[in-house]
Parts: sequence; C-alpha cells; structure tokens
Amino acid sequence: MLVFNPRDMQKYILIYVTLLCTYFSSAQEISGEITYEVNYNIEIMKERLKEAEKNGVKSDNSNYIEKFINNSAPVNAILKFNKSFSSYKVIKTLDSDNSKGFKPVKIVAGNNKEYYRDLQLNRNAFISDALGTEYLVIYPDVEYEITSETKLIQGYTCYKAIRKDKSKPNYIAWFTLELPFSFGPKEVHSLIGLVLQYDDGVAFTFVAKEIKLKGKNSKIESMPNIKEMSFEEYQKLMRKICLNFSLCG
Repeated sequence: MLVFNPRDMQKYILIYVTLLCTYFSSAQEISGEITYEVNYNIEIMKERLKEAEKNGVKSDNSNYIEKFINNSAPVNAILKFNKSFSSYKVIKTLDSDNSKGFKPVKIVAGNNKEYYRDLQLNRNAFISDALGTEYLVIYPDVEYEITSETKLIQGYTCYKAIRKDKSKPNYIAWFTLELPFSFGPKEVHSLIGLVLQYDDGVAFTFVAKEIKLKGKNSKIESMPNIKEMSFEEYQKLMRKICLNFSLCG
C-alpha cells in the first residue's frame, strides 16, 4: 500500500482524478448502478445502551429500543448515475403484516424520498412528502476532509473522508478514485469519486454490495417539475410539523 504525506494527499488525489477523468472522457461514456445495503450495527447500539443506563436512562426504555433495533432488517437502495446526473432511492418491497410498523433502517436509508444530483446545473435536491404535498427540496453540498487512510470495497481502493458539518468525526464516507464520479447515497456526495460506503455517525452503515457499469451514458429520470423550497424552509416546516404533532421534546 502506498503511504502519502497527509499534506500532499489533496494534491495527489487531484492529479490522479484528473488523469482518470481524461481516460474516461477519451475512451467512452460511462454510466452505472450501485445497490447499497443499509444496516444497523447492533453491537454499537448495545454499547450506547450500556452507556445510557450508566447515565440513569430507564432500563425498560433500553429494552424497548434494543427490541425494535434487533427486529430491523437490512434495506436495499439503488443509485443510478451517468457522467453528470444521479438519482437515489430505497428499493420498494412488499411488506408482510409482521414486518409493518416503525422501521428505523428504512427511514435512515431514505424511506420514500428520492435524491437527485445534477452536476451541469450544480444542483442537489430530494422529494419530500410533507402533510400530503410533494416538494422538491434544494440542499447544499457537504464538505469533507480527505485522509490518506484506505480500504478495499468491492475490489476498489477507497479513501476515507470525514464530514465537516458534523460535530463528531464518525460521519465517514469511503470513496474511490477508480470511479471518478461525484455521487453517492442520499446527500453523501460532492467528493471526487463514487462513495461506496457511508457510516452515518450513529450506527447505520451504507455499503455497496453490487456495482454495475455500462458502456454508455444512459438516461436517468430527471428531477420532477414540482413546487420547490430551500433546505432552510424545509427545516422550518419539519419543526412546525413536529411541534404540531407533539413529536419534539
């Protein structure tokens, strides 16, 4: 494994990704699909439940939380992309009566939202159904600190990047320069390579389990032509809904 001086890491990556982009543009158009499996790390949650009990959290609460987490099945989601556009959403399944109810994994994976990223228009958006009305919510890029730490995911060398907008350093994206497309699951993108794994800082993990590349720039459904709102407006609306339904403390 190559070892880099962290101060030279950004410079090296930019040179490398430029070479890769030149290769792809001179060869052929590339598009593809990534299927992510979204899981809940039970062991991390159990450790946090133990910490909560030490801090005086009632044990019956902890037992309830542990029960529904243990019953949370993995969820699959799909990212479709070409050289300038991507769409992401949870893959719908037919739920049995026994599996209906509150599903934290599905909610974290994106639930019924659809996420879009348009590089040509420099625009990110997701569809939200607030009180029965669909909105296209426009949201900004997320900034990351790229490190020299690497690991293999699906045969691709991935670099570790830490989100700058979170107070704790355990919101981590793993992206590969071998696929130099600025896309990933949900809002996890704006890096210089496809994100193949994301650890959300709590106990949920998105991991690419299947990668399909195509030798053409396939067309992907565009952003819908519906009412738009800014991310700040969306946050205000969610707080209002939360308070109206007494869901906030």
